[in-house]
Amino acid sequence: MAIEISEEALYEIFFRTILQVPDCVRDEAWGCLRGEIGHDLIFSFFLPHVILFIFIYILMDKGLPGVASEHGGIKMLFGLGVYIFVIYAGFYGILAAFLVHWLFFTVVIGMIYFFAAKFLPSPSTAAGIGKKVGGYLKKPMDREKKLRKINKDIEEVKKLMRRNPENEKLAQLMAELKMERNKIKKE
Repeated sequence: MAIEISEEALYEIFFRTILQVPDCVRDEAWGCLRGEIGHDLIFSFFLPHVILFIFIYILMDKGLPGVASEHGGIKMLFGLGVYIFVIYAGFYGILAAFLVHWLFFTVVIGMIYFFAAKFLPSPSTAAGIGKKVGGYLKKPMDREKKLRKINKDIEEVKKLMRRNPENEKLAQLMAELKMERNKIKKE
């Protein structure tokens, strides 16, 4: 004898009884129930679960003091316990809206960072300045222009060294820039 359960009953059991996701108030779109199965599966189940699993993974990795990394089974059991606790204690319904909003802001910030890194000039770093060392003689420029460029790079390295005075690469880069400047001065 097969038991038949309607789609509405499954929807109610899954979203309202087990996950305890609240109904949408006003025109909210994320982390709440609107009665549309596609919307509710994506914005109230799938996306919050992705972020929840990432948080649980981070908690499994960093949240067990005294448990060495070779105890993967214990970490997995801990993660499963945290997941069951979040669902059973009723915290998932509260977290669902927060987690989806967090994902939205993370995507927006990631896109801003991507476009800023892609299209804006990057700040000078030790690696970027290091590529310039030795390249001054290859480009046809007059002596004064070379000296101005090297002095500018020396000032940039000094700024970086003030923030990180114990960096050996910066100290080596500074020495190379000063040697290059002395070489150009002697020409």
